[in-house]
Amino acid sequence: GRLSTELTAFIAKGTNLIRQVAMQYLNTGSFQNRGVEVMVDYKISERLRLMANGSYLHLNVPVLAAPKYQIFGSLQYEPVRNVTTTLSVQHIEDLYIQTSPAMTQNYTLADFRTTYKPRPFWEINLTINNLLNQKYQINKGYPMPSTNVMVGMKFSVGKA
Repeated sequence: GRLSTELTAFIAKGTNLIRQVAMQYLNTGSFQNRGVEVMVDYKISERLRLMANGSYLHLNVPVLAAPKYQIFGSLQYEPVRNVTTTLSVQHIEDLYIQTSPAMTQNYTLADFRTTYKPRPFWEINLTINNLLNQKYQINKGYPMPSTNVMVGMKFSVGKA
C-alpha cells in the first residue's frame, strides 16, 4: 500500500552494568529501560516518498550514547528513471555523551544523497553529511565530523 506504520514498545532489563566512573570501570548494578518507537512510510506518488520515525527512551540509569528522544525524517525523490535523491533530517535530544557525571547533548543533522544506477548491478552515489555543519559528540572528547562529501560506486555480483 501507499502507507505503512509501525509502533513498538519495549522494556530492557539488565544486571552487572559496567560504566566508567572517575576513569575506572565499575559494576554499577542493574537497570530497567523502557521506551516506544513509531515509524511512518508514505508513498506520496510513484516518484516521491516520505519516511519518518521517532523514539522515546526512559532510562533509570544513564547509558552512554543513548538519547531520550530521537526524531528522523526523509524525503526521497526520483526525478528521472534510475536517479534517486534523498534529503534527511535527524534530531537527537538528551543524548548521554558521558555518564559520570551525567552530561547530555542535543543536535540536529541534515544529510543529502543522490544515487544513479546506470545498470541494475552498478550504482554511483554522492553523499553530503552534516549539511548544517553541527558540532556534536556521541562520546565526550570525540567530536564527530563536520560537513563532509563522499562519492562512491557499488557493484553487485550474482542475484539480488
